[in-house]
Amino acid sequence: MQEQSDEFPEVQEWLERARSETLLKGGRRRYDLLEYLVREELEGRGDHLKAYAIALDVLGRGPDFDPTTDSIVRVEVARLRDALELYYARSSDPNEPKIAIPKGSYRPTVDIPAHTNGAVVAKPRHARRRMRYIAVTVFAAVCLSLFSGIRPGSKVRQSDQPIVEIAPIAYAQPSPGHNFALGFRQQLMADLAHLPTVVVRDGPIANDTLRSRAAAAPDYRLDITPAIEGQSGIIGLQLTSMSTATVIWSRTIPVAEGASDFYTNLTKAVRGIGQEVAGPSGAITAEQAALALESLSNSTSISDDYQCLIVSLAFDATKDPRAQQLSRSCLSDAISRGTGNSTLLSAHALNLFFASSEKRGDEEQALLERAKSFASKAVRLNPSDSFAHEVLGNVLSALGDRSGAIERYRRAVELAPSRPAPHFLLGWQMALKGDWDNGVIEMQGGIDMQPNVPGYMIIPLALDAFRRSDYELSLQRAQTIIDRGDSRGYSLAFAASVALEDKKMAERFFTHPDARTSIDPSDPMREVRVTFSNPDVMPKYQEVIEPYLNQINR
Repeated sequence: MQEQSDEFPEVQEWLERARSETLLKGGRRRYDLLEYLVREELEGRGDHLKAYAIALDVLGRGPDFDPTTDSIVRVEVARLRDALELYYARSSDPNEPKIAIPKGSYRPTVDIPAHTNGAVVAKPRHARRRMRYIAVTVFAAVCLSLFSGIRPGSKVRQSDQPIVEIAPIAYAQPSPGHNFALGFRQQLMADLAHLPTVVVRDGPIANDTLRSRAAAAPDYRLDITPAIEGQSGIIGLQLTSMSTATVIWSRTIPVAEGASDFYTNLTKAVRGIGQEVAGPSGAITAEQAALALESLSNSTSISDDYQCLIVSLAFDATKDPRAQQLSRSCLSDAISRGTGNSTLLSAHALNLFFASSEKRGDEEQALLERAKSFASKAVRLNPSDSFAHEVLGNVLSALGDRSGAIERYRRAVELAPSRPAPHFLLGWQMALKGDWDNGVIEMQGGIDMQPNVPGYMIIPLALDAFRRSDYELSLQRAQTIIDRGDSRGYSLAFAASVALEDKKMAERFFTHPDARTSIDPSDPMREVRVTFSNPDVMPKYQEVIEPYLNQINR
């Protein structure tokens, strides 16, 4: 990091101590990123912090980096944000600088407390928005019984699935906050047990029981640390890769306010966490996929079912060409062998679903019918596989069976209520059928489960606001889509600006270098319509922007 201005020696001192004492953990990249963001802010360049510059300057990406397809900046900043929140939740030093990264931004806030000797300290450029500890009242003793009998560790181990050990929570004495944390831990174990990528273990096992691979040393450890005073506080999470002794993921969860319904508030606190840990683009999946691809560097095929699954998920998350080649090959081999693994069948169906989008007419229909056959078989083999129901819902939607798709998405939500994707997909299908009010609620539920919401998930919310003639809100949501790196937001922002009769703003969005309007200026909504076509909304967009387009085409 470049030397800080003498005006901020406290910050430089703290950053050096943080790195040397590994206060945040997470490896060199996390500290490099922290120092870079803080330097840019304190040297007056904070308002110019963009994903592209961060990727090139800190994260090792090249000039061809595209934030719309590579989420590394959003992921690493989110991990840094959580690590900072967890550190300050545990820290008791009132005199150290307080650094935070507000959600939805890459620009940090730096709060430097006044010196005790009375000297004046330069004010930070932003006041730090301290995390508010949210009060919680729970009826824990009664409601913990809801989770009795859940034994995630009993899941049958497949191939070389990594073991995740959920560390026990230690407390000096029981309290409502302690009981809530215990319920949180149990619910998170239940969510992780639904995922095919890991085996979950309830705490450590004694050495004398290590008689099988299923009872072997864990590959990962998830620590759950409540920071609670009375009935208020947060729950800190840290996931450690045991092979490298490195924290690869962390989060802080504020406890819900006014909790009269224990289960509802518990579900709200846990939602989405399992996916971040071991979902298709989760921390464990990403690390396991990287290890698999490295071990297969000279191979053209995979015979191991778990590696096949993990590489398939890696392709779905990253669109890596090598992962795609290996995934298609190993899934075809598994299908030829007559695999009974519902997740591999679902992954194969998903590949066919993706391939169908590149075809037209009879070829497209044939691929979708094959995808439907494999997804249906996966559901029959394992009716409790949420992923199988979700994939079948995708295929039915593409075949025009919205009622069938809604039924499958509902089942996926019931089986794994903490997974965000089925909520969002269910809500979108409901909106497509005309039930916008309930559909938006369902989509919003899925969105709220994710700390880093992709831009495409905000698009239907922008469409809904435009549909209701709330053009200000539609514009705000379009700007959020742009901030998330999805250039379709420019078209939506352009249309909202036209509706608001702000010609200067409309022109700015229409002519922006990143706008998709440059593909076909006569049809600026084309890129949105391809994915989110809806008869309730698109005609209204066309009606609003038509006079503007006619004027510029004269």
